[in-house]
Amino acid sequence: MQSDLFVGAFSFSVQENPLKQIDCHIAYTNPETHKVIQDNLHQSPLFTGQITGTGPRYCPSIEDKIVRFADRSRHLLFLEPEGLNTDRIYINGLSTSLPSDVQDSILRTIKGLENVKVIQYGYAVEYDYANPLDLHHSLEHKKVKGLYLAGQINGTSGYEEAAAQGLIAGISAAMGTPFILRRDEAYIGVLIDDLVTKGVGGEPYRMFSSRAEHRLLLREDNADRRLTPKGHEFGIITEDRWLKFQEKLQRINKAKEWCHKTMISSNKESKKRFIELGLSPLKNKTSITQLLRRPKIQWSMLEYLSEAIIPELSAEVIEQVMTDIKYEGYLNRERKRSRNTEKLSKIKIPLNMDFNIPGISNEVAERLRKAEPINIATAATLPGITPAAIDRLVIHLSSLKSI
Repeated sequence: MQSDLFVGAFSFSVQENPLKQIDCHIAYTNPETHKVIQDNLHQSPLFTGQITGTGPRYCPSIEDKIVRFADRSRHLLFLEPEGLNTDRIYINGLSTSLPSDVQDSILRTIKGLENVKVIQYGYAVEYDYANPLDLHHSLEHKKVKGLYLAGQINGTSGYEEAAAQGLIAGISAAMGTPFILRRDEAYIGVLIDDLVTKGVGGEPYRMFSSRAEHRLLLREDNADRRLTPKGHEFGIITEDRWLKFQEKLQRINKAKEWCHKTMISSNKESKKRFIELGLSPLKNKTSITQLLRRPKIQWSMLEYLSEAIIPELSAEVIEQVMTDIKYEGYLNRERKRSRNTEKLSKIKIPLNMDFNIPGISNEVAERLRKAEPINIATAATLPGITPAAIDRLVIHLSSLKSI
């Protein structure tokens, strides 16, 4: 048995791992399992027509897996403990709508689960949703003031998506002011902007990194640097947390300044140390910043390679310093793109605009009317909206201001 080493935490305010780590296990279906399922497909609401909606693409039922991937001899299951003080195990990968007696038969064909006792059987539900195109970016309904919708009701799939929407809707409702995150500030911004401007397609919406055009900036390691100032602005973080965040920023900035000012010479002793670590020796006197830009150089090597006293820094500060230095060129290019997007977001589009503008096709105008984008940046992300149409729209809005 091999256990994963737990490193880090989900919260920037957590300084140590507070919970005991326990193991998950894996299991597999087999041909006998698949035969039980195939013999009982006529009892599955998903296959009898009782449920007609499209389910989440990335969480198919076991019936779907057996039918769609009939060539597979087994499917992977994760046996996940539900907590530290319970012996309940959740079987991830075996969602089903089959009757309870069939579920018993399925489970007992799986190695390791021959004597399983089921506490809660799987089930299937079909739900409708409210059209998210009817919502503002604050998730307040456009036609019902004070009504905020968040979660699966907006056509999304996933607990994280629901929690993200609830956060934005809750803050906006409590503050009486829209709390809006841009697409270059947070994945929450991408999620909500997609929902309220593009709507939901033929299946429940799920947030993926590929949907974010500024994903190089939207990293898990810099979430506090991106969003803590927003939280402080709206008064939703404690003063103690704000001070700790400020201290962390100061440590990062001081460390980067030290890297920029501290030099490593290219003398014989220096060359010897580089060669011993399998690195190319320096040809000229070089700053720590320039050295860290090398792909193979890690912070832990500096104590040996440099004669300077290395600052004592926490792992999270070192990670931020290394990322900022190693990827500086890419990050600066992405920030420039982000600033251009922000400029476009400042060009507001009036509510109930007709979009019958010379140079904009009827098809594009119809899409713009349907989506009701709040600014040019949002309009530019809509499917089928061409750069030429955006140019025409900007010119038209500029002429309105001059009138």
